[in-house]
Amino acid sequence: IELLPLSCGNTIYYLLHIMQTEDTSYDISEDYELVFNKDECEKINILNKYLFRVYSGKYSSTSIFATEKFIERVKNTDLKGFGFKEIWKE
Repeated sequence: IELLPLSCGNTIYYLLHIMQTEDTSYDISEDYELVFNKDECEKINILNKYLFRVYSGKYSSTSIFATEKFIERVKNTDLKGFGFKEIWKE
């Protein structure tokens, strides 16, 4: 990823430009939660990545998912405007 600075008056904002992600598949549970295949995630070592996308069959999601590794990096900066929702707990 790269952060691209965007000036607005005296304030600088950053656009997140995602250059590469890992893809993994998912299913949807009866209560409409995303369910990831643990074996597939381990195979592509998803927990050691920063961001990933998901697909179901031939359909790809436009959403980008962040790992704890990425979230910790954001928290250790003075960047603002990030919000995260936990959807998968080890």
